[in-house]
Amino acid sequence: MQARNGRRVAADPELRDGFSRPAWSPAGTILFTGQAPYPLFQVPASGGEAKQLAASSANARFHPSFLPDGRHFLYSSSPPAGLGTSLGDFVAALDSKEEKLVTTGSSAVFFPPSWLLYVRGSTLVAQPFDPGKQTLSGDPIPIADQVATVSLNGGGFSVSRNVLAYRRAVPELPNDLTWYDRQGKRIGTVGEPALYSNPALSPDGKRLAVARVDPATNNREIWVLDLARGVSSRFTFDNTDKTNPVWSPDGSRIAYTSAHISQARRSIYWKAAGGGAVEELLLEDAGNNAVEDWSPDGKLLLFNEGSHDVAALPLSGDRKPYPVLKAAFAQQQGHLSPDGRWIAYTSAESGRQEVFVQNFPPAGGKWQVSTNGGVEPSWRRDGRELYFLRGTKLHAVDVRAAGSTFEPGIPKELFDAPVVVGTLRRNRYLPAPDGQRFLVVTSPKSVDASPFIVVQNWQNALQR
Repeated sequence: MQARNGRRVAADPELRDGFSRPAWSPAGTILFTGQAPYPLFQVPASGGEAKQLAASSANARFHPSFLPDGRHFLYSSSPPAGLGTSLGDFVAALDSKEEKLVTTGSSAVFFPPSWLLYVRGSTLVAQPFDPGKQTLSGDPIPIADQVATVSLNGGGFSVSRNVLAYRRAVPELPNDLTWYDRQGKRIGTVGEPALYSNPALSPDGKRLAVARVDPATNNREIWVLDLARGVSSRFTFDNTDKTNPVWSPDGSRIAYTSAHISQARRSIYWKAAGGGAVEELLLEDAGNNAVEDWSPDGKLLLFNEGSHDVAALPLSGDRKPYPVLKAAFAQQQGHLSPDGRWIAYTSAESGRQEVFVQNFPPAGGKWQVSTNGGVEPSWRRDGRELYFLRGTKLHAVDVRAAGSTFEPGIPKELFDAPVVVGTLRRNRYLPAPDGQRFLVVTSPKSVDASPFIVVQNWQNALQR
């Protein structure tokens, strides 16, 4: 992190896909958001080592801003259950693991002496706020409508004593599912443009399960696409947020995460891949359970338990989940090798996300695969090549494994993939079984950003 014509304050931990507006305390501490899964870091303004703050129950922390005491700070979090555009504003302290939900809005900023400005829906509001007790009172007062909400790329408003500037909200644009070869040449598209996320190829590579936003509800539903015939069919129907589909090894079932029972916490379900109305609950209301993989022997589901651990859910017996990878730092996106002997995952133990491989079940061996950052590992079907993203660059690593020893090669950049950036994602690309093609959830075509609107004497609205 470095200002123009200034000095470097902290080494840049691959922040292209994870940097947001920093905050500077009166005591000289700078807060900023790191790369996925977007934890907060602190660094002295005079320079030094960036240190990750205490673990958070939220998926991510965006746009911190300090309160007057210089110890407490506000931040916006991504939705804990992946529910549409829901966000929340929290308050935490530099020297504490505790955090408290303040609003169900986003982009909260304290305005002295006693106001909190934040975006609720698409409306900028101001509400009386006690910075000492970190509590709101009274009713929110509307200040401006159609204000852009928080994102990794920036907040939707900025305020001073006499001037308010804000950017109007623009609708999210549909993206494409596009095939590319290893050189980055575009081969073709799958399905029609839509708001896609979390795709998964069937074991035979002939079908695709993918989450797709329903415009009528703004929730995601899962669809299954027949890649040979070009036919799409809706797989889930109950208008609650469904995402993270994974296929069973024989292609007969699809498991997925859902906010079916609780609108604040996810549950895990499965149903027959052929469709129908019958779905079976596997794990109820147990936190931020994002399903990642199905073991090759069909006996386990891997999922992210909260934001920091990888866990396994047995599919027989008492179905009691147990930890696979557990640490104080974030570990996510666990994917098993085709023979089930190795687990690739991302870990923030070095201060930024890197791809590692361990024995499965973990037995003491650990190998770092990526260098200078890496996320979203995936395997070639024969297990002899591993892929990951560094920013938007897709990389491949040759793999040799013998006995209990894993030997990764040197990462090779394949091409700059036009993946969706700026928010938490999963499976933004998928390798074909032979590793010669990659299906990419592409970033939507850009549109002209709406201009900033400037309002003078905005505080007059507080006198209503």
